[in-house]
Amino acid sequence: MIDPQKSSSQNKCSICDTHLKGPFCHQCGQKYTGSKISFLDLIHAFLSGLLSVERGIAGNFKNLLLKPRFVVENYAYGYRKQLYSPGQMLLYALLVVGLHVSLVDSYILGVDIELDINESWWKIFVSPQLLLILFILPFYSLTTFMVFFKEKKSFLEHFIAATYSLSFSAIISTILGDILYYLYLVELSFSSLLFLVSLFLWSTRIFAPRKRWYVQVGLFFLQFLIFLAAIAAMLLVLAGTENFQLD
Repeated sequence: MIDPQKSSSQNKCSICDTHLKGPFCHQCGQKYTGSKISFLDLIHAFLSGLLSVERGIAGNFKNLLLKPRFVVENYAYGYRKQLYSPGQMLLYALLVVGLHVSLVDSYILGVDIELDINESWWKIFVSPQLLLILFILPFYSLTTFMVFFKEKKSFLEHFIAATYSLSFSAIISTILGDILYYLYLVELSFSSLLFLVSLFLWSTRIFAPRKRWYVQVGLFFLQFLIFLAAIAAMLLVLAGTENFQLD
């Protein structure tokens, strides 16, 4: 497997290992920005690159499934075009979650979303249920940043990894959970458990792929405990909020 960090230092393409002579690889067409990811780059990708599809969904999901660390580092070190950005993945995850809430059930990822469309728009925006889902991403990023601090990755890199992992896990757990639910094999709550397991399994694969298996298991449960503690703290804050409900 080609190392994006090493390829960047050698001015080579991380996809086909071709020596770069400009902002685009003349062999496969991948864009290379020439610098490591910045906060402004991430904001630009979220706002302007959400709907741009350069590769098929199957190819991107295959890479996220088999090479999650490569996908994260490929984006973080400036390579573009061949793989979906974190913003694109998050958009697809929100689409899948929205379809689930609209067509299957309001219960999603452990939260029962009950919104009154007759309410003012700002009341819908600050709905406690939506706020909980919104805060999962920074809490998850902070969790991996604390657990895998020895990897010496910036918080921004952890945020990128968290966006990929959370989006991928939400899509897989929601679709698979709905299929099994309609086959009368599991309850809707199964997708929540699958989501959490997938979430911390993928972050372990991204940040500690070469650790011994028992170390990976320990890191998996450490993430789980820290993340639940953070969520529990937020639930204490939201507990007194009207119309907040967890099943």
